[in-house]
Amino acid sequence: MPCYDWESLKREFVLGSYRTLREFAEDKNISYGLLRNKAMIRPSKQKMVK
Repeated sequence: MPCYDWESLKREFVLGSYRTLREFAEDKNISYGLLRNKAMIRPSKQKMVK
């Protein structure tokens, strides 16, 4: 399995003109399932400050 620079990919997705995560995954030739799972995991790992 290739290693991805997730921060770079996140930045590219946010700044790009992609309408969906699936469209981005197809353009970058990344498995949509892997990308979706990674996107769901990221926010939950951040600590919430009250």
